[in-house]
Amino acid sequence: MEHEYETAYIKAALIRSHHLNPHISFSVFLRAISAFSGREYKYDPAQRVDTVIYREEKKFMTSRSSKWQRGRRIVSY
Repeated sequence: MEHEYETAYIKAALIRSHHLNPHISFSVFLRAISAFSGREYKYDPAQRVDTVIYREEKKFMTSRSSKWQRGRRIVSY
């Protein structure tokens, strides 16, 4: 992954495609991804993005920032 916070986009995509329980905490998801990939991902940046995706959904869906536009593409495809 190019950025540490892309794990939040992956979590959102898995939830949207019904491959992951929507009630899973981000910390549990990140630990599973880290164990599976054998790489340690940073928690804080990804947790902030996960919060925006789920608690500030309007900002995530309407922002013109390249970071959020890229995130929407990853989640939708």
